[in-house]
Amino acid sequence: MDFDSDLPRAFSPEIVAVLEQAFEDVWKVVQAHYEPGSEHDGMEWGSTISRTLVALAANGITDRQQLRSQALGTIGLTPR
Repeated sequence: MDFDSDLPRAFSPEIVAVLEQAFEDVWKVVQAHYEPGSEHDGMEWGSTISRTLVALAANGITDRQQLRSQALGTIGLTPR
């Protein structure tokens, strides 16, 4: 996912890289929990994850593991 076009310019390139990594981490968990055709489709999950991660980063959470953990908790999933 390309976060660059959607992020406020206040995020440094380093934070954008952490957000991209955290997105991939969360996405893997989502894929492990849901089958295609389930309650949410991939596009919806991608948007939800992206918005959640950006909101967390805007509130000062920039550690990859914290982003992953809090995003999963926010969307109702727990890491396996």
